[in-house]
Amino acid sequence: YRDADTLEAVRQFTEGKGVHVVIETVGADTWEISCRAARKNGRIVTCGVTSGSIAEMNIRYMYQFQLTIYGSVMGGKSELAQIVDLVEMGRLNPVIDRVLPLSRIREAHRALESREQFGKIVLDNFA
Repeated sequence: YRDADTLEAVRQFTEGKGVHVVIETVGADTWEISCRAARKNGRIVTCGVTSGSIAEMNIRYMYQFQLTIYGSVMGGKSELAQIVDLVEMGRLNPVIDRVLPLSRIREAHRALESREQFGKIVLDNFA
């Protein structure tokens, strides 16, 4: 979203209509893009705020396009069990950028803050 015009890409892909559902996991940095990417009667599901929890929103856009905004949490134990099963079956492959020992937690935080990783950074207490 920093290097490409995400909103323009959505418009081209959907022939200017926008998407039915936006899954918003980033927060403040992408909130406006997510709202503008949704089509009329679209839905926005927000479940993360890694870039911050305070974002401005043009309320007029929300009611003119009749958007529905849902807040969602991660899920319960049964959903976690389903995800683990999918990983074990090879049907779901998490993207892991790197695995670091817990002693290198500062390095992990620097990588996250500078957004130099692609995927998750795993901290391993036993590495």
